[in-house]
Amino acid sequence: MRYIKLGALFAALLVLLWGCGSKSSSSVRTEPPKPKPKPRYYSDLGNALGSVMSPTLQGMSEGIEQAEEEKKYPGRITDVEILEYGLFTGDKIKLHTNSFSMKNRRLVKTTTNIPARKNTIFGIRYKIKGYPDNAKVRIDVMINHPLMHPPKGHAYNLTQNRKIVKRIGSTNTWLFMFGYDWERVPGKYRFRIGYRHTVMAEKTFYVHKPVKK
Repeated sequence: MRYIKLGALFAALLVLLWGCGSKSSSSVRTEPPKPKPKPRYYSDLGNALGSVMSPTLQGMSEGIEQAEEEKKYPGRITDVEILEYGLFTGDKIKLHTNSFSMKNRRLVKTTTNIPARKNTIFGIRYKIKGYPDNAKVRIDVMINHPLMHPPKGHAYNLTQNRKIVKRIGSTNTWLFMFGYDWERVPGKYRFRIGYRHTVMAEKTFYVHKPVKK
């Protein structure tokens, strides 16, 4: 009888241990917890909004600008042809604060090599093509040049950009003059004619120090 009780107790103990082991193993087999979602930072949100909104806002802005420009300037440019380029001269040349003026502008020499000599004038003569003939158009005339340091004030910007109004079929000039010594900086000078965010014509000149005689 004593052995029977001990055997029953031993069996009960085994059942209890086996049950505990089953619960332990079942807890291991449960699905792992889902990872927490990655936090979205302000930079990510800004990029996401920018990628969606920027093209729309930009398109609306350009559309409004173009509509207003079409009312004021009904002409349409199809091409800008460079007729002449190089060294120019003229009559009654006058130097102003940020520009110069002269009459009877004419080409002296066709070249892209320009000496950095005072009072030297160079650039392009171009013709605006499009429709209807003689209609007004607004264009951008630009010059990219090396950094210039006037004796007083800040250094001159690397790009000069002006908006001017011309007519379809007209022939015009876009010139640069070394009116001051501090402007005579060697390097690349790129002349460009732009229309509605598109470069229609360009010419690059290479300015070098004048050869001493």
